[in-house]
Amino acid sequence: MGDEMPDPYVLDNTAGEQVRLKSQAVALRPITERLFRAAGIGPGMSVLDVGSGNGDVSFLAAELVSNSGHVIGFDRDPRQVTVASARISDGATVSFVEATVDDPPVGEFDALVGRLVLMYQPDLIPAVSSLVRRVRPGGVVAFVELNLRPDGSQVIYWPQTPLQERVRGWVRLGFGPTHYFVGLQLPSIFRQVGLVPQPPYDSAAAIYEGRGCAEMMAQFVRSMLPTLTAAGVDPMEIDIDTLAERLYAEGGDQQISAMGPFIGVWASKPQ
Repeated sequence: MGDEMPDPYVLDNTAGEQVRLKSQAVALRPITERLFRAAGIGPGMSVLDVGSGNGDVSFLAAELVSNSGHVIGFDRDPRQVTVASARISDGATVSFVEATVDDPPVGEFDALVGRLVLMYQPDLIPAVSSLVRRVRPGGVVAFVELNLRPDGSQVIYWPQTPLQERVRGWVRLGFGPTHYFVGLQLPSIFRQVGLVPQPPYDSAAAIYEGRGCAEMMAQFVRSMLPTLTAAGVDPMEIDIDTLAERLYAEGGDQQISAMGPFIGVWASKPQ
């Protein structure tokens, strides 16, 4: 899993993708909040959020640290930093900056957190090692990662229609350059960088059904369009503007999908 990968982030940053991310954040808030609370993230703490995207994880952490703490979220994409910064309300104890995993914001933090970010790193162990240097001795590290599998079975759906099978193939192709089974690797990754994992670990799935299921799957494909096109898929075959309606027509209100498992693990940094 230490092989280098060329620019593995496969989802485009569009207005539609921001909507999908907000929907995903709602589905994943319970496991994320449970993990952060289990790790002891609370009032007065300083938190660094890795790959903060549109800011949902940072804002959740900010709720937990309250006005006496502070959260810094960083992302390599300046567009995401702009989107997240625009969501900050007066008096919020959160800020966003442009930075990379190899060169994270300077400082020493009580907690390092992230969600669905390690799977996109070219080299997992050096990436986590770089980040952990920003955590004070006695601090905590907490991540939620997807247990992505090569066969695309991280998305389970019903009924299994022909179009859903094609969508599954596109998603599998789009995720090609990312790491697999990162969720299950988290305890091992943490140990290799000198952290002490703290079981029991947590797991959850994001559930969508009916028209919402069809729209979610279509938006996922839409966000992957540049990646799929570069991989040789004909956009006319996808026909993205009608994909949600075609998915809904095949599956109707009975269709349901479960994306996951998302696995949450936290670890402590020795004193």
